[in-house]
Amino acid sequence: YNALANHRRYPRYVNTLTSLNLYADACSHAIGWCVVGGSLVNPLYANSSLVPLNQCSWSIVRKEHLALERGLESLYQLLTGDFFPFSTTRRIGVFTDSLIVKQRVDKILRRLRDDTEGNKACKIPKSWSAWEFNHSLKAARLLLDIAEAMPQLAQGPPVVLFEHCPGALNIADPFSRGLDPAVVDIENAQAWLDSIHQGKARSSTDVVNLVVSGPDQAEEEHSLFH
Repeated sequence: YNALANHRRYPRYVNTLTSLNLYADACSHAIGWCVVGGSLVNPLYANSSLVPLNQCSWSIVRKEHLALERGLESLYQLLTGDFFPFSTTRRIGVFTDSLIVKQRVDKILRRLRDDTEGNKACKIPKSWSAWEFNHSLKAARLLLDIAEAMPQLAQGPPVVLFEHCPGALNIADPFSRGLDPAVVDIENAQAWLDSIHQGKARSSTDVVNLVVSGPDQAEEEHSLFH
């Protein structure tokens, strides 16, 4: 750590006015996540923690769930505190390299969108364990909380992008493995992130529109997730 701290220099200014991005990852023995602005060379917040001994035998997918969940909790705390300057142009990106986790959380997000009576979202899907359901539901609700914590954008409702990230471009990978962050191909990772925010790399299957009800907009539908 000291060697890296002494030799690796980063710009002090981090631009968070246009985008804020969370990456989460896990390996067999640890989980990690990091928050960056629009430029990946400017890490803003990073965390790495060992998996407790009683959880070491869990599957990688479960650990990926935990990494995403802890990362979302941290991002929400940052957004609701005084950590970032006010911005009406900021978009949020949330990325995991686990397709299984992505699909599970997407399923719950769609249930929350379609559930008008509050019953369907609370039912455990067939073949899911209670653990998988509870943690998918928690991640989905955290995504909703993050969207609601954002100010109205200058050109429309808040935008939170929840996407699957290729493993080789996941900049949280080194933090979950205790590696030098420089092992990630930053150039290609930056190009991929830019294409996501420009709408070039997103597929129609990733679109989740959620209804936000408030005192004056009970029937108004906002596209919070893309």
